[in-house]
Amino acid sequence: SEATKHMLSAQALFYRKSYWKALEETNRAMSLVPSSAQAYALKGSIYYKMGRKKEAKSAWKRAVKLDPSLTEVKDSLKLVK
Repeated sequence: SEATKHMLSAQALFYRKSYWKALEETNRAMSLVPSSAQAYALKGSIYYKMGRKKEAKSAWKRAVKLDPSLTEVKDSLKLVK
């Protein structure tokens, strides 16, 4: 799907440390699939790497709310307590 393409692109950009572009791609994916727990999880990680812990916490909380089985996101949340 179009959203999946944006997510894959966002992940690739994230690993290349292109955080702003990764965020842009994640937002595009989220505009197509607003309830994507994976997108919120990635958005949290992007914010965390940018040093924006408050935004990271908020995105990760939303990811866990949408998909409680995301244990690695629950672990990530412990970093921003």
